[in-house]
Amino acid sequence: MKLAPWPGVLESVVADVAAEITRCVNRSTIGIGACPGTDGQVLVTPDLVGGFPWFRPPFAKARADITAEITRATGGYVVDCRC
Repeated sequence: MKLAPWPGVLESVVADVAAEITRCVNRSTIGIGACPGTDGQVLVTPDLVGGFPWFRPPFAKARADITAEITRATGGYVVDCRC
């Protein structure tokens, strides 16, 4: 089977549906929160590190709290600058 030169992207698709689509199309599939039924997975960096605390897609599990660390670092810098 000859695959299309670009992948299909499946975002926030349940596992069994993503697997079925992947099986039926003649192209690679990339999942964004589409479970392991696709040919590959993508996760946007801000979702991975908790960069937007006011929004997190339901399929994204933040592995860090970068926003809190940036807030802490910025606060420390402000204190140091007030001589």
